[in-house]
Amino acid sequence: MAATLYQSQQAVTLQTRSAAYSLIGIMLDHLDHLNLNLLKIELVAGNFVQVTLSNPLPVEHIDHLKLTGPI
Repeated sequence: MAATLYQSQQAVTLQTRSAAYSLIGIMLDHLDHLNLNLLKIELVAGNFVQVTLSNPLPVEHIDHLKLTGPI
């Protein structure tokens, strides 16, 4: 396993919270299909969401899920 860290493109604010939660749900729905495991998800400094996955996401899914990385 090669743990891979990604970060949200935008900080989570009161205005963007609902969209951020929806994107997290979409990502979780895709993980099994992509044969990935969620290792950690956390809100870090600046209110960015960081997600650690068991292996890298396919490149075409990174921007679709509004993530940056791997970091």
